Amino acid sequence: MNRQEAASFHPAAPQRAELWRGARAALPIMIGFVPFALVLGAQARLKQFSLLDVPLMTGLNFGGGSEFAAVGLWTSPPHIALIVGITFLVNSRHLLMGAALA
Repeated sequence: MNRQEAASFHPAAPQRAELWRGARAALPIMIGFVPFALVLGAQARLKQFSLLDVPLMTGLNFGGGSEFAAVGLWTSPPHIALIVGITFLVNSRHLLMGAALA
């Protein structure tokens, strides 16, 4: 690569193209998340979660089914140990699926 080519090369350009390629490939899957997100949002709204609570819960939980269980068990004041336990039990199915796939 000569000096002129090196000056015009921008290292983020290929990364940006790959990012958009990945986003386009994942779009059909992401559209499928919308109904689940709407139902989870509606349930969270019934339990009077704030706009910050739901993204925080989904960011810390990393599991779709356990989020519904956590919202369903939510009381005022919340029983944190029960919610954590049920979340662990619901997500433990991934241990079995991973072992079966391995």
